Amino acid sequence: MVLLAEAEHPPLSAHLLSPSGRMSVPKVRAFVDFAAPRLRSEFSRLAAEAGTLR
Repeated sequence: MVLLAEAEHPPLSAHLLSPSGRMSVPKVRAFVDFAAPRLRSEFSRLAAEAGTLR
């Protein structure tokens, strides 16, 4: 059951940005490498769940 389906916003892109070259910070790159696949799979799972609720 979806509550207020007509008020739901359309999906938006999410971006993880960090500087490159001399300005890059290894800790930030490590976080992006860690977070990106997990966020991608979690958002895919949520989208699939939302599709089954409609």
